[in-house]
Amino acid sequence: MKIIDIGLILICCLFWGANVPLTQWALHDAPPMFFAACRFFSVAIILLPFAFPVPREIFKIFLIAMLVGGLNFVFLYYGLETTPSSISAILGQMSLPMSIVFSVILLGERPSKYRILGIIIAFIGVWLSIYKPIHFKPGIGVLYVLASAALTAFGNILLKKVKPISAIKLQAWISLFSFFPVAIGSYFSERIDEHHLWLNEFKIVSVLFFSVFFVTIFAHTSYFRLLKKYDLSQVVPYTATTPFWTVLIARFVFGEHVDPKIFIGAIICAFGITLLSIDFKSIKFMNTPKHEVI
Repeated sequence: MKIIDIGLILICCLFWGANVPLTQWALHDAPPMFFAACRFFSVAIILLPFAFPVPREIFKIFLIAMLVGGLNFVFLYYGLETTPSSISAILGQMSLPMSIVFSVILLGERPSKYRILGIIIAFIGVWLSIYKPIHFKPGIGVLYVLASAALTAFGNILLKKVKPISAIKLQAWISLFSFFPVAIGSYFSERIDEHHLWLNEFKIVSVLFFSVFFVTIFAHTSYFRLLKKYDLSQVVPYTATTPFWTVLIARFVFGEHVDPKIFIGAIICAFGITLLSIDFKSIKFMNTPKHEVI
């Protein structure tokens, strides 16, 4: 890869990693479902011109939208209310091992021994990160984040059954389909303190701006452009840096306490994820969906 493209993928990983603690920061002053609805609405309005013509498999797109969009973000944001962003980022990496497990159960696929080993190593890394931490007591938030990862994994299984669709169009429809149920859920289940929102308007809008433009539009689009330009084996390894950016930013920007074993757990988990991504028979990275939502 050219140096400029290596720099580009690392910037994408930086934006993805920074988005977790930034979102958690915004959720201190904005209800989770309300914030998710605002993000979906913003993305839907911006990407609306790319949504047409309407995809033929629109019902499958709707199911995928609920899994990797609406439900995924709601569980993740509620999980971030009580779970440190550093641990949430590591837990989020479990979507790939879960995808393989679901493929075995639902599609009858037979993973290689290396991928089975990768799943075990990834789970060990996650277990080390959340087992008896000094400044954090695992609770329902951990289950919410794991549920988010499971929904993403199941959505990825459905993505394999959908005809190829551009990332921009897919994200447009995910946002369109997700906005209304999430907004309705927020209206009936969350207490919106308008005065408090106005007092923290700059923070909330700033994080939304970053999530929509820097993460959803810039990072995702750049990532898929690089996938078209280079082999997966050249691009995917750099994405393993994403949770490390989260840990570093959470620690040094937001002052989050990060136990040494959390960082060690992140390294172990990343190694397991790497094993899952490699096909040792052909020494190529496995075919992940090119329209996967990150």
